Amino acid sequence: MLVIPAQAGIQTYYFLHDHLYSPDVLINSSGTVVERYEYDAYGTTHFMDPGFGNRTATQYGVTTLFTGRTLDTIDSGALKISYYRHRYTDPFTGRFLQEDPIGILLENQYRFFKPLSQYMDGLSLYQYVFSQPTNYLDPRGLSVAVVPPPRVTRLLFCQCKGTCGPDITHEFYDLLRRTRIYLHQQFQDPAVKATVCGIGGIYHPAGWDISSFFNPWYGYVGKYPSGKACQETVTFAGSCVNKWELNYYYFGFLNRLCGNSKKFMQGFVHLWTATRPDDPYCKSLFADAGYEGGGSISCPLKECSMDKCCSTKNVPKWNQLLQGKIAGTPWGDETPVIPRDGNGRRTRRKSPTDTISTPSATDEWELLGF
Repeated sequence: MLVIPAQAGIQTYYFLHDHLYSPDVLINSSGTVVERYEYDAYGTTHFMDPGFGNRTATQYGVTTLFTGRTLDTIDSGALKISYYRHRYTDPFTGRFLQEDPIGILLENQYRFFKPLSQYMDGLSLYQYVFSQPTNYLDPRGLSVAVVPPPRVTRLLFCQCKGTCGPDITHEFYDLLRRTRIYLHQQFQDPAVKATVCGIGGIYHPAGWDISSFFNPWYGYVGKYPSGKACQETVTFAGSCVNKWELNYYYFGFLNRLCGNSKKFMQGFVHLWTATRPDDPYCKSLFADAGYEGGGSISCPLKECSMDKCCSTKNVPKWNQLLQGKIAGTPWGDETPVIPRDGNGRRTRRKSPTDTISTPSATDEWELLGF
């Protein structure tokens, strides 16, 4: 990262962090330690020189500290609070300064006799990570995440390398196209739109999925995927990604069609992923990309790629329909087939391994009409 010392020009420095992503050491471009940091359980920061001598403040303009969040100093230094994107924490008291913005979960709002189940992280709307700050994170101030994220562990210790699953780029965008056309037709009825876009539809715990992802790829594309680390992967836009994370791209896309706010959508993404053994951060990025469309897919592909473990070289192109399941729609569990050509027929390639060109994500999004 770049920081600006008080007496020098711009120089390049690097952080070394702990399991909570809290910077422990700041080093210069030659690898020499220039500053150290220690924290108490809730993030009160102690600055030290390279020899562990105390400093009253950072000498390098560092504000990215406990759990990788920004420390804001206000009231002439009398108050130091950490910014967690949706709210602030006070390291001295170990609590959030604002209540949980998610509040009562919509699907549990009528469980009057089970109040603990009505809230994402318990009845205390100001509590920070269940009061277990060495075991959990809350990077957005919305919901608790387990430490460390599974993807980091998976990539750091990727011993069993293999090949990624098939390239589904074209068929994935075809699923989006079919979904958009049919939802546009069905949303002419406000009652259908209200159902599909609410708790009875995509916000139901089983309300949406790319149902084809539940079927194994074996038997269709031979040895793809291979390797233990790659079993749940597909190739998309030139990168190897976890198919369940790409599933959240579909969720973001559905929310865009519904006109739901991104903040509301992300509240549920954090709710559904906080206690699962996958990577909530990457699912959140893919949901955002699906909502925004176009070139925004480059961010999750860069951050969440499985390319280190799973090669995409020579993977076959997938040439079978991907099906989506959306609760509350008149057609039931599967999205209908919309012809690709002008004669009422869907253009088909001969086999899943036929070579086709891969347009950019931006080009595909424009073909959807956005």
